[in-house]
Amino acid sequence: MKASIIFFTATMVLSSCNMTQGKVEKVSTIDSTLQNKVASIMEDKLKEFGAQSGQVLVMEVKTGQIKASYGKVSTTPYRSELVRLATLSAALKTDKVHLNDTIDTGNGMCIVGNDTLFDHNWHSGGYGKLTVKQVFAQNSVIGNYKMLVKAFGNNKEEYFRNVRNIYSMIGDTTSSIVLANYGEWAMITPMLTLTFVNEIAAGAENDSMKSVLRYAVTDGLGVKANTNTTEVAGMSGTIRQENGSYCAEFCGYFPFNNPQYSIIVIINKKDIPVSGGVMAGNVFREIAEYIISK
Repeated sequence: MKASIIFFTATMVLSSCNMTQGKVEKVSTIDSTLQNKVASIMEDKLKEFGAQSGQVLVMEVKTGQIKASYGKVSTTPYRSELVRLATLSAALKTDKVHLNDTIDTGNGMCIVGNDTLFDHNWHSGGYGKLTVKQVFAQNSVIGNYKMLVKAFGNNKEEYFRNVRNIYSMIGDTTSSIVLANYGEWAMITPMLTLTFVNEIAAGAENDSMKSVLRYAVTDGLGVKANTNTTEVAGMSGTIRQENGSYCAEFCGYFPFNNPQYSIIVIINKKDIPVSGGVMAGNVFREIAEYIISK
C-alpha cells in the first residue's frame, strides 16, 4: 500500500487585496449556447464513466472571463496533482534544473526515510531514466520528487516560498494552500489552477512551460485530449481524496500557437478504474472540438 510522505506541509494565507468602495454590479460573461453544450457533453460523459459528479470551467485566454461552467464550482481547495505545473516552474526558476536533464526514476518505487513513493506504473517496472520534460508528461511522482530535491535540496522553505510567489502573482489572496510530498499534490482551488494555465497561455515569454504542456498531450498521459481539429496543450492528474473517492483532472488550452480558450475539467468517481488523462482529457477534447467548429 502506498504510504504518504509528508516532507513539508504549509498553509499560506495571503493578505486580501483592497476592496473597492461602493456597490459593484456583477455582469455575467457566460455564453449560454456554450454553457448548454458543455453541460450536455459533461452529463453524457459522467454516465459513460460511471462518475458521480464533475466540474468544468471554460475561460477566454485574452480576457480571463469565464464563458461556461458546469457543476458546483467550489472555492474550497481539494487535493490536486496539477500543482506539478507550479513545482516545475519553481524548479526551473532556480536554474539548477533544465527540461533536458535526466532523472533516474528507477523501477517505480523509491524509499525515502521510513516511507515509499510509487509511480503509477511501478507494477510493470517503472519508467527508468526520464528527462525532466518526460517526468512531467508521465506524471512521475518519483521524478517530480527527485527534480525538486535537485532544485532545492533540503531547503523546503525555499521551495514553498517559490511556489507561494507563483500563485500570489496570479491573484491568490485568500486561499489556504497545503503542499505535501514535495509537490506530489496540493490542496488548491480549480480556479487558481485554471488561472495559472491561462497566464501561461497568454504570456509571450513562457515558451518552456508551453512546450512542456504541449508535450504532455502529444507524448504523455494527456494524449486523449489531443484532437485533429486543433493543437492542444495541457496536463492531467488522478488522485485519491481523503474520503476515499477519486479525482480525475485535465487542464489545458488551445490552439497551441494562438491560445483562445483554457479549460479545466474535474471528474469525481467513487472507485476505480479512473484516469485524468482518459476521462477528463476526453471531455476537454469534445469541448475543444465543439468550440473550434463554431
